[in-house]
Amino acid sequence: MIAHPFDTHPLTALRLQHLGVTLDERLLAQATRAPTDADRLDSLCAGDINAFRGSQ
Repeated sequence: MIAHPFDTHPLTALRLQHLGVTLDERLLAQATRAPTDADRLDSLCAGDINAFRGSQ
């Protein structure tokens, strides 16, 4: 397999550090939990979609 030249990225821990995010138990619990219906993209964007629909 030939690697794509743009496929090199910083380690996740380094990315989090640059964002000022602490990798702790709370973050790990949130990141590894089972998704719920509230995690669906249409649920997350419902407010924006409804606002857009109302402006037409």
